[in-house]
Parts: sequence; C-alpha cells; structure tokens
Amino acid sequence: DPCISIRDMEASDPVREQLITVLTELRSVFGRTAWTTREAIAGKPGTSAGGASNLLIEALTDAAAWRGELRPVGVGRWLARYENRLESGLRLERGAAKDNSCTWRVVDIQADGRGKGGD
Repeated sequence: DPCISIRDMEASDPVREQLITVLTELRSVFGRTAWTTREAIAGKPGTSAGGASNLLIEALTDAAAWRGELRPVGVGRWLARYENRLESGLRLERGAAKDNSCTWRVVDIQADGRGKGGD
C-alpha cells in the first residue's frame, strides 16, 4: 500500500524529526513571541539562568551548527529552508525586522486558531 510506505518514510525522516524538535523547543522557550536567531541562541531573558534551554541549544546545534559552532547566520539559513512548513501542528513564520535582523516565531496552528481559512 503506497500510503503505508509514505507514512513509514515520514516516521523515519531524520530532517523532519529534527525540525519538529527545534520547533517544539522554540515554542516552549518563546511561546507566541517573535525572536531573532541571536536571541534563540542566547536564550530568552527571564528563563532559567537567563539562557535558552539545554534542549533548545542541543536541537539547534544538531540542526544548524557549522564546524561545531552555533552562529546566528547559520541558524537563520537553516530556519529559512523550513519557513512556513507545517510539522506536527507547528509552523515557522518570518516576522518583521528587529535591529537589522529578521524575526521568527513558531505558530501552533490549533492553539493560535490559525488553521482555517488560510490564516
């Protein structure tokens, strides 16, 4: 059955799994708030120890580190590849510019009520 094969491929897709982990962790740290890649790496002020969660840093490092280094430009390029892609009810959206950097936010389609009528 072709549908079973597609589901099996999706379930074992490491890029998809990585994206879901990054989106979930970003949403957990920043909620509905827009953020820059620099803020994602440094962490949201007011979080534990003023930094990003270890899970977020680990997920971003696995996804977007270059030569073992996590840099805002590299994270931004990685995020741009998946802009507007919907995975597990989460979608990454580009926001307005802030301090000469683009902002991003993770939208939970069901919780934010943006899943119907094309937003």
